[in-house]
Amino acid sequence: MFWSSALAPLAREHTVIFYDLLGRGRSDTAAASRIALDSIVADLETLRGFFRLGKMGLVGVSVNGLVVASYVAAHPDRVARVALLNPLAPTADVQSSYNPPERAARTDSAAQREMARLRETGGSREAICRQFWKASMGWFVGDPKTAIDAAWCSVPNETADAALMWLGYLGSTSGFWDLTAAARAVTAPTLVMHGARDYWANPEGARAWAAAIPGARLLTLAGVGHFAALEAPELVNAALAEFFAGRWPPGAEALPH
Repeated sequence: MFWSSALAPLAREHTVIFYDLLGRGRSDTAAASRIALDSIVADLETLRGFFRLGKMGLVGVSVNGLVVASYVAAHPDRVARVALLNPLAPTADVQSSYNPPERAARTDSAAQREMARLRETGGSREAICRQFWKASMGWFVGDPKTAIDAAWCSVPNETADAALMWLGYLGSTSGFWDLTAAARAVTAPTLVMHGARDYWANPEGARAWAAAIPGARLLTLAGVGHFAALEAPELVNAALAEFFAGRWPPGAEALPH
């Protein structure tokens, strides 16, 4: 739902399948106990089987980078190439330690107040969702003047609390995760892409992924933030097109392991 329009150009050369994670977008709602990493990885395997895919390329954006990395580690024979775009860090400690001052500076206080008012007065779910993203969108873009329409708020499963809920879906109530071992088990060629102005996913996490995954390379995207695919779709799609054509995009660097 978030990324389908932005990454649609990949369909010029590839068959591209977009799907919403359980509890998000147009997928079914689910009990909190069902929103766990093992279950979500199993959903991806079910999807592969449904479409009768042999080997597939995977793109994991943001929190879905954790899902993709876990899937590739569990099913290395079913994945050809992997791209992680602004993934959350491979460990909860690295991710939770990231609290750049730009977040507070870029928060729209008026939108926060309006969101609080709507909650108190019984405003619509979509209106509250849109105010949430208006208040915090500055965290997710490189240029705070960038206008991104939170069109996903029109879908019933997208709420003001959905993004926060998904940070705690990793199989334990504490929201703890450590996917370092999973990263080291990835054998498919992997490109890690990170927006230079990402104020949500820790940039040290992107480097940690690229350093842990054997043979991976890191590509830093200048001037963009966490929503790089929405903010600069041509830049992101050009790099992905190169990678899925079997070439490293210009600027992709190998890190010491």
